[in-house]
Amino acid sequence: MGGSDECFEAPFSAVAMPMDQQTQNRVRQSFQNLINIDRRVEFTVYFGPTGTYCKSNHKIYVREEGSDRYYGIQLDFMDINPGGRCVIPRCFESTDPVLHRELSEMGTFHGAGQELYDKVIVVMEAFGNYNKFVNNSLDFARVFLRSLGIYTAIPSTSGRFWIWLKRIGRRLSGHDNYPQQETV
Repeated sequence: MGGSDECFEAPFSAVAMPMDQQTQNRVRQSFQNLINIDRRVEFTVYFGPTGTYCKSNHKIYVREEGSDRYYGIQLDFMDINPGGRCVIPRCFESTDPVLHRELSEMGTFHGAGQELYDKVIVVMEAFGNYNKFVNNSLDFARVFLRSLGIYTAIPSTSGRFWIWLKRIGRRLSGHDNYPQQETV
């Protein structure tokens, strides 16, 4: 059988991590290490999917006005006992100039890093459990953008959805011999 079965794996899920003080401190630390928490600035806000349609990770990126440093905000997963996973937000510095050219500008947010952090915590408290298909990183990105007052539609992911849909149709019809690289 050719092609990838990544779309047909069992749905990945993770429980929502309670946003208790310890978890909030961990998330806050990821912000404090990168973004100035106290200074009010204008952030340009970007959206960027990475990976393939079924193994993608949708992230929000912010860049301070006048800076060339990009910071990503994404869902991250932590192993918890016994044998489970939980989902928490994470902030990281993005240093990939090729990726930065491919990001979609969504709007601006005026505020301090503390306000970004506060909005992430509020969104995570309402987010609930992660599910690969129905409550995932794209949903997190949409809700987070709205919390920033940005209502720009998230751009499509270059037709990957239609490729995925064709693969499902072929799988259901018993025609699994689709090519490795497929175009829309």
